[in-house]
Amino acid sequence: MVFWDGGAEKVLQPGKFPLKGDQPGRLYLLYGREDLLARRDTLRRQYPDVAGLRVCYGTIRNRLREQGPCQEAQLLQLTAPNGCRISQAVLDIFYELHLFTREAGLVSLGDTGHKNMQESKGFQALQAEYDARFQALNRSWRLQPAEIAALWAAGR
Repeated sequence: MVFWDGGAEKVLQPGKFPLKGDQPGRLYLLYGREDLLARRDTLRRQYPDVAGLRVCYGTIRNRLREQGPCQEAQLLQLTAPNGCRISQAVLDIFYELHLFTREAGLVSLGDTGHKNMQESKGFQALQAEYDARFQALNRSWRLQPAEIAALWAAGR
């Protein structure tokens, strides 16, 4: 008997299933719709969309206006009001768009003109990773018992 709580998308796929095909038993999945919605929210905070990036930008801009140029490591400790942590990927998008500049480890305000974040290669990569993780998360929610049994029987 195996109980699996949350994060099922990590194991409910070929090659990742935790039980071998010849192991008898029962698998109880202990998660519901609320867990799925909470994981979706967490995922969006890890991979912010354009609206989320605007909030992240405002958070960084305000810090730089208050304190002047900051060490990049200090900015990576920030969490925006929307719950998004300022990550290296987020900073890299802003660097790519010249919204902030980085020199000798110090980050400063950059060009304040309007930018289309969707044209950023970094943003496109961030959204592609979000889409892949979102699909994996949703797939685990939609798996039918027969599909889970097939993963188990395959010994993967």
